[in-house]
Amino acid sequence: MSKLLPKIPQGKIEFGEGRLSAYLSFLLGSLGLLGVLAFMFPSMLTTPDLRNAYSPELMRIFLAGGLVLSAGLGSFAIAQNVERRYAWGGLTLTLIALAFGGSNVPAGQINPGSIYVGVDWLIIGLLSTSVLFVGLEKLSPLRREQPVLREDWLLDMKHFVFNHLLIGFFLFIANFFVHQCFGWLEIPKLAQSIGTLPGWAQFLLLVTTIDFVQYWVHRLYHEHPWFWKIHSVHHSTETMDWLASSRLNFMEPAITRSLGLLMISTLGFELGPVNAYLIFVGFHATFIHANVNWDLSKIEKIFVTPKYHHWHHADAPEAINKNYAVYLSFIDRMFGTQYNPGEWPNGYGVLNGKPPSSLLKQQLHPFVKVA
Repeated sequence: MSKLLPKIPQGKIEFGEGRLSAYLSFLLGSLGLLGVLAFMFPSMLTTPDLRNAYSPELMRIFLAGGLVLSAGLGSFAIAQNVERRYAWGGLTLTLIALAFGGSNVPAGQINPGSIYVGVDWLIIGLLSTSVLFVGLEKLSPLRREQPVLREDWLLDMKHFVFNHLLIGFFLFIANFFVHQCFGWLEIPKLAQSIGTLPGWAQFLLLVTTIDFVQYWVHRLYHEHPWFWKIHSVHHSTETMDWLASSRLNFMEPAITRSLGLLMISTLGFELGPVNAYLIFVGFHATFIHANVNWDLSKIEKIFVTPKYHHWHHADAPEAINKNYAVYLSFIDRMFGTQYNPGEWPNGYGVLNGKPPSSLLKQQLHPFVKVA
């Protein structure tokens, strides 16, 4: 059976040899078929809040372009006689997508309140994030020898897919937690006052408030043994790049989203600043883990930068339990947990008690007693 499956790519890829074309054909064919299925079954495969933010017609244009690229790249790889299984796989997935209608597939009916998985969230997130950050990491790499398909990239990609598809579960947990358990925390007069602030002031207040709360939650993750079992999954990555931020036990994004929604709903922030914050969070979380050699030392006294957060992941003993702040580094300085020697760390990972190295076992890790 293993001989029928293509070998998972890993390591450096040279342009012009055809391997990259085969991999991209397979990726685009997979995403194209998922996109077609999302159009066919929008209630089950699209995110309600997200589907209102994009144009279906624009998505059809991107879908058509992706399918054409998949076919072209797959054909090129076959002509080059390299990674033929991936190339044929990409062409096959593209043909299946076209058989269902391709970019002209009729849209299915949307039934409010249906259980869903975030296929659209996955497609948009993967394409936008990978294109942006792989480009940045190639233009200004911290570790130039580190390939895009580095060791353990597949495990982190599984986490990326898992966390994006489960967006509906995380939002359900967050809404239940906030409205059923902490609805009494709402202070109408305070919310009304915050709602009258300019948008930029609401954004800054939102970032500061959430980061102050996240600081203490993050500190709890590190300094309480059971919570560390949850968070150690994130720290188990030994390579920092755009995918490293995705390695998470499912409880961590559920808790994080619940706390964020709690701050947003109880303090009365308007939709515009909240949307700006969500865009900022999505970029910043990936950026501070990225393999980029950007000198941002002039702002590190206030903001968390990649170098600052890389030290949080460092396997150096002097960096353990330091740099808990997510956005604002001065919070660490306030509470004596800042460590920023000025250079980049040499290595990353967990010094003791490394979690298991599979997606399922990492999700179960907090509930399994270690002998």
